[in-house]
Amino acid sequence: MVSLNGRLRAGIILILLLILAACLAGLAWNNLVRPAEVTEKVKVYSYQQAANIDYQVNLLPNNFFAETTLGPGQAYITSLTDSVQTQMQYSLVGEKPAEITGTYQVDGALVAYSAMGNDTEMEVWRRNLSFLEPQTFTVNDSKAHIQEAISIPVNSYALFANAVQEATKFSPSRLELKIDYFIQVQGKTDAGDFTDELHPTLIIPLQGRVFAVQGELSPEKEGAIEAETTRPAEGIQTTNIGLGIGWFLAALLCIGFLMLTRSSDKDLSPEERKLVHILRQHGDRVVTLTGSLPTAKPDPVLLVDDFEDLVKAADEIEQPILYEKDEEQGEHSFFVVSNPYIYRYSLLCNPVVQDYLDEASTDSATSL
Repeated sequence: MVSLNGRLRAGIILILLLILAACLAGLAWNNLVRPAEVTEKVKVYSYQQAANIDYQVNLLPNNFFAETTLGPGQAYITSLTDSVQTQMQYSLVGEKPAEITGTYQVDGALVAYSAMGNDTEMEVWRRNLSFLEPQTFTVNDSKAHIQEAISIPVNSYALFANAVQEATKFSPSRLELKIDYFIQVQGKTDAGDFTDELHPTLIIPLQGRVFAVQGELSPEKEGAIEAETTRPAEGIQTTNIGLGIGWFLAALLCIGFLMLTRSSDKDLSPEERKLVHILRQHGDRVVTLTGSLPTAKPDPVLLVDDFEDLVKAADEIEQPILYEKDEEQGEHSFFVVSNPYIYRYSLLCNPVVQDYLDEASTDSATSL
């Protein structure tokens, strides 16, 4: 057997019991509280939308340049620009055939802004425009494609803006022509229906002598029809195995530790057995002294033949039972102080088995 201090032994046992309880709590939560299934959304039909606005700039007749048109991605002189010819292309590609319907239209606005401070700008006037009335299309396939050509008379709008400026004496801090392409699409499939849209834009700045075409000319967008599905939650079985192994190992450690540190009283004398019984039975009432009881005259000390009589005396006068041990002599004495008497009960134990007796007293007795 391994001999350990009683408090250390109790602390180790408590830790092992806490580990056992934690494993059991984890198993209970994992199997009773944690959902066995999880719900998630999966794509049952997916599609991609893409649009592109190509353009070229038509120039006014002039005596300076032979070109009549300029391609995209350049800087253009505003006073030499006649119009911008745009070509909008839109496509939708689905993973399976579907009944696809949609509408598209082209609107615009000529807007003038004024700076109101360092970083604030407010709209002053606006002229709304319509370049194409709503158009519809229908396709029963996995692909849909439309294209539309629109001519934007930039020179006419620049002349209009100059006329407003001359009439109002207001010079905008920013003047732009914005063209909006609205495309809305609906689809019906075996997996369900979907509705989506795409919104390419083209912006022509008209404030200044030179402009470059801006905006979101080539937007792309992915979409999908989603459905909810349930599947077994991952990790439940793995967690059960891990917690089960932890509980089993903690239980083995606890049992093994108890077996190795178990105290046996088969070799104790009757006196020693009696002392162990007292400490275990009445340990919560015994106060262990770290020093010796003050010396008293022989007359006031009353020897008690049985510990239970000492307990009765303590109950009667409502006093604690004091415990003093002499490790060298192996004498263990219990006192109850009641002026002018001191009740005493003593036992003699072999110092060889002192550790076993200490374990019983340390587990239960209070020290002073």
